[in-house]
Amino acid sequence: MGKRYEHVSMEERDLIGQMHWQGMSKTMIAKATGRYKRTVAREIRRKAAEQYKRYTKCQAQKRADERWKEAGERYHLRRAEIRQYVHEGLNKGWSPEIMAGRREVER
Repeated sequence: MGKRYEHVSMEERDLIGQMHWQGMSKTMIAKATGRYKRTVAREIRRKAAEQYKRYTKCQAQKRADERWKEAGERYHLRRAEIRQYVHEGLNKGWSPEIMAGRREVER
């Protein structure tokens, strides 16, 4: 069985940030953290501070927390109108696919 994925820790973000600021390559950072080079590149790309175009551990952690929080949100059922439509459809025995299709046609 292969490696099990774990999120990048704050300590790893600190090390990535220090080494990135020192101008070290992603390959060197990957070896130091025990991560794949692609993981390091993705971490730097996704979590770099937009205003500075640089990776900082605090900004990276903040963006990771925001992404984690947003991942579980259900945007579609926030509006009362859609929530009611879904409840009514479920009470009629409709499947989610039927409701989605009818909703598109009724608009």
